[in-house]
Amino acid sequence: MSEPFAIAAHAVSRNMPLKEQVTVVIGAGIIGLLVIAALRLLGYTGKIISIARYPFQEQKAKELGADLVIRESDRDALYDRVAEVVRARLFKPMVGKRGIFGNNGPDVIFDCVGTEETLDDSLHLVRSNGKIVMVGQAYAKTKKVDWAIQLFKEVFVVGASLYGIERYKDKSMHAFELVLKLLDKKPDLFPGLVTHTFSIDDYKRAFACTLNKRKTRAIKTAFSF
Repeated sequence: MSEPFAIAAHAVSRNMPLKEQVTVVIGAGIIGLLVIAALRLLGYTGKIISIARYPFQEQKAKELGADLVIRESDRDALYDRVAEVVRARLFKPMVGKRGIFGNNGPDVIFDCVGTEETLDDSLHLVRSNGKIVMVGQAYAKTKKVDWAIQLFKEVFVVGASLYGIERYKDKSMHAFELVLKLLDKKPDLFPGLVTHTFSIDDYKRAFACTLNKRKTRAIKTAFSF
């Protein structure tokens, strides 16, 4: 579990929101949940909005520090809910779908899913001059993303890949060293996040469990050696 936590800590430590800013975390799988945990353990005290899919993810996101969890499968309803929460306005351009424009809106969005759909959502939901941190990556080339909105809103898009050397309390250290220090603050972070374990010979059931979260309520599956 230190490995996915290092990914989350790497993304957060290099893109730490200011305490007065509003942060949205898209995705409440293991990485999204650990991004929420990393934000809180690294000292972020602002509002965290988690966008999740399933009720069991909502519960865990709140336990780890999310102030609000939004579960909306309908895109229009999702946009309306986010805009309502952050007191932003949605505008409909002549070409394309509605989006948040102006300085009210999410300041930083951590996209922990990384599909074309969630990237496009991030571009439409982040405030003008805001930042999108791409933590997940489920695409190689985009075909449906409205990149014009990134230009018009002057949005900063940055990637966060795996781990590296981070800054923590004016010291440089590897992300794995950082997460060990963070776990000293909250040693009970991981229990409940590993929901299923399998033997290596049972790999087919392990992948099936991971891919059917609605039924299995899987957060993190692991092999037991």
